[in-house]
Amino acid sequence: MRNLDFIVSFLMVFVFCTTHAQTTDEKLGKANNYLFENNYSAALELYKELLNEVTDSVDLSHIYSYAGMCSESLGDQDAALDYYRNAVNYKVLEESVYNKVLSLARDKKDTDCQEFVLLKKMEVFPAAKEKALEDLARVYMASKQYAKLSPLAERLISIDQSNYRYHYTFGIASQGLSKTDEAIAGFKKALALNPDDLGSNLSLGFLLYNQATVQFDKEQKRYEAVSKPVWKDYLVYLDRIKKIQAVYREAEPLLEKACQIKCNDQLEKALSVIRSRTRQIEPAEGLKANE
Repeated sequence: MRNLDFIVSFLMVFVFCTTHAQTTDEKLGKANNYLFENNYSAALELYKELLNEVTDSVDLSHIYSYAGMCSESLGDQDAALDYYRNAVNYKVLEESVYNKVLSLARDKKDTDCQEFVLLKKMEVFPAAKEKALEDLARVYMASKQYAKLSPLAERLISIDQSNYRYHYTFGIASQGLSKTDEAIAGFKKALALNPDDLGSNLSLGFLLYNQATVQFDKEQKRYEAVSKPVWKDYLVYLDRIKKIQAVYREAEPLLEKACQIKCNDQLEKALSVIRSRTRQIEPAEGLKANE
């Protein structure tokens, strides 16, 4: 009798589980039909129910994707991003979902989400690795995360040393980390590969220009503070200014090239300053060489 009771109980559980599985499949089919019919509200309600019932990670990745499509179509961008992000977290195998998350995250200026999805994209789609690294570099550059950008730029250079953009990226990261010599080297390498690159001409040109301007202003102030300068004071001043002028002259062709490509008031002003400060310097009136 007890065996009969056990068999009946087992059958009841089996029937319940089978019925539950069929109900889940039917619900998914019904939700998909609603989606194809553009009945996004009805489809979304069923997908929400399924998210509480389904445990398989592959199935969950798809259901989250469909829920994201419904939410986006209904104009709820925040919910769509949340659903799509969950789909990515479950490693959905549709690359378009990753691109959708990126698009929505960019619109919201959500840097963390962009980083998250690009790292997942590289993991799931190895063939898209280099493009994802480039996109991630742009995210770090835009958000000024130079400590993360620097090793990423080096990684890109190791993949393709002939890509001038990677060396430019390394230059930007180094400059952001106050590693001036490395920044100059990166920009010069980029320009050796592509002399017409606007970004590298601008970045290196203004880096040198700003260096020279700081030193020029400092030296002017020092010399003008000398109450009664003699010829020896002037020679010291002249020697220092000539070294600063050399930096200005190095910056000048870079900024001229940038101005030829895409000029603006800031560039024109910098070039005007350079031309003014690289003129021959005459000693002050009354200053004698035999002093």
